[in-house]
Amino acid sequence: MTDDLLYADGGVVGRNPSSLGGTWAWVLVRGGEVVRQASGAVTPGDVDVTAVTNNQSELLAAVRALEAMPPGWAGVLRTDSKVTLHRLTHSEKFNGVPQWLRLRALAVRRGRRWRVELVGGHPTRAELAAGRLRKNGLPCCRWNVLVDALCGAAARALARNP
Repeated sequence: MTDDLLYADGGVVGRNPSSLGGTWAWVLVRGGEVVRQASGAVTPGDVDVTAVTNNQSELLAAVRALEAMPPGWAGVLRTDSKVTLHRLTHSEKFNGVPQWLRLRALAVRRGRRWRVELVGGHPTRAELAAGRLRKNGLPCCRWNVLVDALCGAAARALARNP
């Protein structure tokens, strides 16, 4: 088993659902160091919807992250989205997910050797510094904060240039 940890996060620009679009980001961490990362934004026109939802962006981030890994990758995907975690592991329900994204999610599930873990999202600075659990019992993690920050940068760029 590899020690690869893959963190993914997504969000929307402004209100959920967003007519401006959504953001996605992922980082691959190995041995405590970021070895690869990617982030970006999608507009409703890019993904053939009238508005992008937070759940769609979260799932897109995880799918893009897993698609970027080599065949047979056996690391751990960490996300702060219970909905994404459920959809990537055993759900057949993809309510509100465009068909193209549903098909990509199902494709990354085929022959999966990777595992998923839920992490705490948006910790306070004090929680992060202490490395303690969030009020909901989930661990705080600087890598999840990093993917959230990458999403924030993508959102600011999209808001400036829709």
